Amino acid sequence: MERVDPDDDIVMLGSGLTMIDQVLSLEARRHRGRIQVISRHGLTPLPHRVPRSHPVAPTFEPGTTPLSGMMKALREAASKTEDWRAVVDGLRPVTQALWQQLSTAERARFLRHANAWWSIHRHRLAPDMWESFSRMRQSGQVTVTAGWLKEIYHAGGKVRSAYLDRHSRTLRQISSDWLVNCTGMERCSISKTPLLKKMSSRGMISSDVMGLGLAVDRDSRLIDAAGVVSRSAFALGPMTVGQFFEIFAVPDIRVQAAAVAERIAQDLS
Repeated sequence: MERVDPDDDIVMLGSGLTMIDQVLSLEARRHRGRIQVISRHGLTPLPHRVPRSHPVAPTFEPGTTPLSGMMKALREAASKTEDWRAVVDGLRPVTQALWQQLSTAERARFLRHANAWWSIHRHRLAPDMWESFSRMRQSGQVTVTAGWLKEIYHAGGKVRSAYLDRHSRTLRQISSDWLVNCTGMERCSISKTPLLKKMSSRGMISSDVMGLGLAVDRDSRLIDAAGVVSRSAFALGPMTVGQFFEIFAVPDIRVQAAAVAERIAQDLS
């Protein structure tokens, strides 16, 4: 991004925290050009509130509450509190357990319809970052559009991005000097990683049911192509998103790493 001219026009793909970081980095360098953000839903992260409210979690019946029931309880709990953030934060200790009790069909339904909304409420911005980003949107320098990227090509020394507008369902095009991938961490799927491809070809690993990462059990042990759980190989972090869902932030990975280390120590003893 250091090579970007202050007057260059930029298209950013993705509207999450990665995009926010890039936009505010450009602002710090006094960027003047237009910044067009494109994402499937056109949703951007919401701000934290200071002071923060004490976490309040809705009660779910383990293994019996369907996804629709969870959403209903979540809304009811939020309506009874001063700040909805308290309810979302209250879910953090139990998010992985809730994800694991959903059926494959309900997980797919959540990813298809609710994940984008969950992300902007769960992964929030510091208030000062929110204010800076909001100012750039209000000035018109930054615009956020909901749509699906269809094609990218060069034309007249520019980058042309063709996308299907979510609301009008029409194909539109944007010309820019730069195209920036802000879609966040790449899914840790087998097809996108040479090492994992080789391990898969040897039957050492398999994909999780949702195709998000690697198949692991609740102890983070790898499951091979025959469905056999390994006793000596584990996966950590985003590779295990299919099993744990919330496994991107350092606090969550730290807990997982400690648990895996404990199991290895027990096996060795």
